[in-house]
Amino acid sequence: MNESSQSDPDRPLESVKRSFETLAEAFRAGGNAGAEAGKSKAPEMKSLFNDALFDVAYSVGYSALFASSFGRELVPETLKKGFRKGAEEGRRAGQEAYQKASEKPVSESVSKPGAELGPEGLHPV
Repeated sequence: MNESSQSDPDRPLESVKRSFETLAEAFRAGGNAGAEAGKSKAPEMKSLFNDALFDVAYSVGYSALFASSFGRELVPETLKKGFRKGAEEGRRAGQEAYQKASEKPVSESVSKPGAELGPEGLHPV
């Protein structure tokens, strides 16, 4: 028996080739089976994903509006009035400060080109 394997030196090579061919066939068969399973399960998975997405959106909307409605009812009216009055006065003070800053006359030194720079063209510290 040993002599027959030695007489045909291509026999081990053919055996290896057959092994790789069967391996390639197995990969192809597995790929085809996976593709078919994916195609058949895709509608089901899409439906599950859409249901989960709806549940998340519903939960976020519900919790946001519940919290704001509950908070509105829970906060006393005096606190609400205080926030409104503070916001109005803050806006008014900001507008006045802006107007004062924009009405400020430009000084003579700043009106000259390069005068705002210190010696040698550097900004004063």
